[in-house]
Amino acid sequence: MEASIGNKAKGQSAVLARAFEDEPVRMLVVGTGPGYVEVSRSANGPTIGFPAAFVYEFDEALYAGLRKAYQAGDSATLYALWANAQHPVGLFR
Repeated sequence: MEASIGNKAKGQSAVLARAFEDEPVRMLVVGTGPGYVEVSRSANGPTIGFPAAFVYEFDEALYAGLRKAYQAGDSATLYALWANAQHPVGLFR
């Protein structure tokens, strides 16, 4: 089952992006396109496109666990945590 982004405007929705080497990055959604999500680290910052498959519902506890595993270099825990991350419903439609 997928998580919902609720009634927030897309431009204000926080998401988790799975970056290079599985680094978790908190981002804000700026827009979407076919197969990608345009995100930024801040409301007025530069944007980057991430493949939709690498964008997940933001969850503070999950983010904290991912950051801890990433910083420790614990790839097994990173893989397990990312496997439980949810893609936001409605974001890619």
